[in-house]
Amino acid sequence: MLKQAIVFFLLPFFLFAGDVEVGTTMPLPLSFENTTEVQRQLLQDYYQKDAEPFSWSLEKIQSKQHYTLYQLKFPSSNGIETTQCRYWVPKLKSSPAVIVPHLEGGFAGVEAMCQKLASEGLCVLMVNYSLFNSSNNSQPLIEGIRDAVLNISYAKDWLQTRSEVKTEQIGIFGISIGAMVGCVAAGVDSQFKQKAFVLGGGDLAHIFLHESTLTKQIVPLIFEANMSKEKLREILLPVEPLTFASRLDAKKTMMINAKKDSFIPRACALRLAKAIGIKNIHWTKEGHQQLILSYPIYIKVCAHHLKK
Repeated sequence: MLKQAIVFFLLPFFLFAGDVEVGTTMPLPLSFENTTEVQRQLLQDYYQKDAEPFSWSLEKIQSKQHYTLYQLKFPSSNGIETTQCRYWVPKLKSSPAVIVPHLEGGFAGVEAMCQKLASEGLCVLMVNYSLFNSSNNSQPLIEGIRDAVLNISYAKDWLQTRSEVKTEQIGIFGISIGAMVGCVAAGVDSQFKQKAFVLGGGDLAHIFLHESTLTKQIVPLIFEANMSKEKLREILLPVEPLTFASRLDAKKTMMINAKKDSFIPRACALRLAKAIGIKNIHWTKEGHQQLILSYPIYIKVCAHHLKK
């Protein structure tokens, strides 16, 4: 009788339907530890993280030699969309895990990077996000990044319930815009252990307004014409990587940047490293796009760092 009662109680939280697993996860509270007064005020917006369990579904997609691929879905923090994730699980008893933010419509090669990280023995959860969510907010970029950060935090909470994950070893890896979103996420949610950021930088206002073909295409879609750099810095402060950088442990954070990067100026990479406390950035000779495409060269180094 007792055994039947236990099964009945657990049924809503953990169900299987063929290759689909469903359940609920309780979000973990965020921490105010090691914050400045400015950080504390800006973190208030992120601390609206729901205290109620969120539902999720996990569907098996395919099995490979070194890993099994799943699709994870859970409600987005904006209450409108569904967060879509890909989850690679190595064929090991338990492994460190890493979250990889991925901009929808961005570099398709991120999935190949995730596969490589999984082949190196990491559980890899790729969290898709959009910089322009479906809300009618007057600042869609701010809301888009905020939602991405909260969804990354929810994804981390989900990983901490998984038996295949070494829950004390959950890190984050980001490339390009994903590196900057990942940096904010790691600053807001201090429970990530190892961090690896490729082609990241700080001072978003300078990145968006400096002379670059890519930024010239993006900025008119996001901000008012002729907006000053100072005004843009003020607007972007809640989602600026520099804002929360001091909450990251420099000894557990690595940065890789390109010397010939036309999108992320060298000064912005150095500014972020200084804010975190990183003394040495790993510099490569490539440009922004070239470094993205040459990921097989550095992904093993990142994997080694993330497994520490």
